[in-house]
Amino acid sequence: MKKLFVFALAATLVVMFTVPATAAVQHKFSGYWRTRFFTYDSLNMQDQGAVQDQGIDTRTRIYYRPVIHDNLKADFRFEMDAEWGRRGDAYSTSASYGARGADGVAVEVKRAMIDFNFANLRWRVGTQGFEDAMGGYFFDDDYTGMKIDYRADNYIAALWWIRTHEGQEDANGYDTDLLNLVLNYKAGNHRFAPFFIYQKTNDAGDDANHRDRLGLTDGEPLDIYVAGMRWDGDDGNWDVYAIDIATSAVR
Repeated sequence: MKKLFVFALAATLVVMFTVPATAAVQHKFSGYWRTRFFTYDSLNMQDQGAVQDQGIDTRTRIYYRPVIHDNLKADFRFEMDAEWGRRGDAYSTSASYGARGADGVAVEVKRAMIDFNFANLRWRVGTQGFEDAMGGYFFDDDYTGMKIDYRADNYIAALWWIRTHEGQEDANGYDTDLLNLVLNYKAGNHRFAPFFIYQKTNDAGDDANHRDRLGLTDGEPLDIYVAGMRWDGDDGNWDVYAIDIATSAVR
């Protein structure tokens, strides 16, 4: 079944990318640039022996959005960080080009995704931003995965799949996947968004985030279920949800 789904998706992408050679492609560029002078004090939240840091850094972001036609677009975003005078970045695993001679390997990929429509379905495949129906209460970050939205006149049904962690090579059971199902329904000035989130891994101890937060060890499974609804109207909004965590490590 999995191979059939991959084949069907690949065939769909081939069809969507088959456009006339004379089709006009719009190339949209934008970006962001800032340089700041900063000083931090008490980074360890201690009055005695406080950690201090100060310096100058520059951040550059380049956005490139090719539009092949109304139903086929792409989104690529890159980021470069440099602390002046530093070769390498003290705050992340990326390098810095701020030292003498520059030449730092400092280009980070923030987005790399294809956005296309097929009938009433909108597909977004690749590295992109994901935010839950409650405005980021459970997850709000860039991940690599897939969004499939079905659009009607007064509602949007969305199914998202995120690969949050890749486990051991050639061992699917060690992967961590998240599924998000949302129904955005609009009635007048009110919007209702019932949602369901499911995250599963057969070996949560292989994921450092789960291991540290839940005290898991190798070989322990983890299933997380979240169900709820968000309502927005003229008088404000409210949220309700329920969570169930199923693992032998939770006591």
